[in-house]
Amino acid sequence: MKPFSLITYAFWTIATTQSVQAQNWLPMDKGIDCFYNGNVKRILVDSINDKLYISGTFNDEGNCNPLRGVASWTGQNWIPVGNPTEGNASKNAICMYNDSLYLYGIFFNSTSTQYLAKWDGLNWDTVPQSPNNTVSCFLEKDNHLYIGGGLDHLGNDSTFLLGKYDGISFSALTPYYGSQSGNIITCMAFYQDTLYVGGNFHMMPYKNLSDFAKFDGTDLALVSSDFANLGSSCSIESMVTYKNELYLGGYFKKTDGYAGNYIMKWDGSGFTEVGNGLNERVTCMQVYNNELYVGGSFTQAGSVNSNYIAKWDGTNWHSLTTDTFTGSYPMILSLNFYRDSLIIGGTFTEINGNPHMQRIAKYSQPIMNVKIKSKPDDVFCVYPNPAASTMTIELKSLHTNTSAQIKNSLGQLIQSFTLNGSDNKILVDVNEYPPGVYFILLQNEGKTLVKKFIKK
Repeated sequence: MKPFSLITYAFWTIATTQSVQAQNWLPMDKGIDCFYNGNVKRILVDSINDKLYISGTFNDEGNCNPLRGVASWTGQNWIPVGNPTEGNASKNAICMYNDSLYLYGIFFNSTSTQYLAKWDGLNWDTVPQSPNNTVSCFLEKDNHLYIGGGLDHLGNDSTFLLGKYDGISFSALTPYYGSQSGNIITCMAFYQDTLYVGGNFHMMPYKNLSDFAKFDGTDLALVSSDFANLGSSCSIESMVTYKNELYLGGYFKKTDGYAGNYIMKWDGSGFTEVGNGLNERVTCMQVYNNELYVGGSFTQAGSVNSNYIAKWDGTNWHSLTTDTFTGSYPMILSLNFYRDSLIIGGTFTEINGNPHMQRIAKYSQPIMNVKIKSKPDDVFCVYPNPAASTMTIELKSLHTNTSAQIKNSLGQLIQSFTLNGSDNKILVDVNEYPPGVYFILLQNEGKTLVKKFIKK
């Protein structure tokens, strides 16, 4: 069974030739004018409401408009999300969950400490019993939000590094071993129905895991003895599933006993390198149009020169840019795809000498989706459309445990259900739906397919 590919309304592609244009990047307004060592850490796309968010340690943008570590893109400029004077400029993990924006960072409250907050469209509101220590990453699966970081307390539970949230309450997943600095989860991914985590596990009780582990239902466990390289320098900073393998990116080298340089992959039984690896650190990865985009501080991918970002097609590395990034230690920390553009964020202050590309920029060439093998109608169909009383959702091929959601034009959940096994179609009663535009979201193995229908 193959998972659904992410379908967008625009079908574009990045050229894969190795002769790259001299100027591959465009500014987004005047960029992000950071203070101290500020940077853009995360880029989040809310595909339901068609919004682009960024978070990090930046204080304001080029027009001296206070942003306090989180901002949204209007299409022309960056604007604050919430009161621009609320909290300081340290906002880290960000995600969409249950149609709401969640953010972990420092806000002004009675204790001036970090906490998890939820954006209601007008204000930030504290999430009750939120984590009391650093949250580095979120991951949603089966309507639960998995939370990773340097946790030692979550809700009413004491825990260590890993927990989850059901929209109402928090619960610990790993036992409590006492507050210990130095251990942190920085990334998570589900692979073959198992939760894998990466980060820095340099202290007890997880020292023998060497920064990569799996959740066995009770605690974090060693994935493979091949990865238990005690004492070697390692950190896992990004994980993603690509072509039925789990890719790991971070800081590790073959000379320390790992399978690859800064990137490698796990197939469920062993590790292998990825096209001779890279020459420096990997900080972020994203799959788009059946290709893997990788960002970091490297300047060479395999035998290909490509500054800080490259593309892997499953067989070969491709260069996206040899342009000059400047900064005290320039790197790409996050990348994502919004509408028809590849967006990058990080620590860079200029690209090719352009000061308006501070910490954020977009690729100058549109992303073309010509390699997608099927359009939405090839995967599933909805009929009748428009519908008055009932409609049918039908998969063109069988996919086990495909979850479906129906949302209105505001992104609010109206109905949800699951298609299992041979049940490849379902009749939906829409008689009570108010007239208007709705969206059907089918999800399978972490991928989402969206189709619009109209209620008459």
